[in-house]
Amino acid sequence: MRRQAFTLIELLVVVSIIALLIAILLPSLSKARHTAQALACATQQRQILIGVHMFANDNKQYIIPVGHGVNWNNISKTEWWFAHRWLGPYIGETDTEEPKVIHCPSVDEGLYGIGMNHPQIGRWLQVSQESGKMSVEWGEAAHRTDTIERPDDTVSFADAALIYNYTELNPELWIPKYPNKGEKIFRTPDNGRFYEYENPVRAFNRHDDRLAAGFLDGHVEVMSVGEIGFQYPLKDPQAKWDRY
Repeated sequence: MRRQAFTLIELLVVVSIIALLIAILLPSLSKARHTAQALACATQQRQILIGVHMFANDNKQYIIPVGHGVNWNNISKTEWWFAHRWLGPYIGETDTEEPKVIHCPSVDEGLYGIGMNHPQIGRWLQVSQESGKMSVEWGEAAHRTDTIERPDDTVSFADAALIYNYTELNPELWIPKYPNKGEKIFRTPDNGRFYEYENPVRAFNRHDDRLAAGFLDGHVEVMSVGEIGFQYPLKDPQAKWDRY
């Protein structure tokens, strides 16, 4: 007996079932991807924090600066916190132009994504020249690990981006200006006009509704940007962005 071919109705039913299964599974697969990327980002931040403490142990407990300006033969240049002068050697980074460890897996464009807290943790330093050799003027410009009151409650690194709707007071509603790009710092409310409107680079929920946040004591959490407490003022117990 000859086998009959599928009818049009049967084919439409099969296609409808497949489409329904895809619609059900896609959100779960997307959420799983975001979770995996957040965990990878958290692992990289943990590596960064180990390097921060190794640097501090070798430098009288000073925390690496967020960056510093260099003027050499009238040529201005900025060296950021991951440069060879600072964190690079402690995290095995020899290429400071393309530092892999600060590139968040969710960032498709550019080199960055994991930002350092500025200025509450990483301060901007000036560099002077003495006898043809540059020397860093630490003084009171850099923070020390032993002066941070609550290292287990102070976010030092986090997913960061330039924020489009920077006047929005609720951090959970912040939207990145360039969704596929990341930044190397995140500013805190005490950074004045730079935080408010001039260069509003901030922490934000890159991994679906979460971000990876590295605390100064070395642990990393996947949490919401609202939990960091940018909506609270300096020294507020709920503000995890300050050093108090």
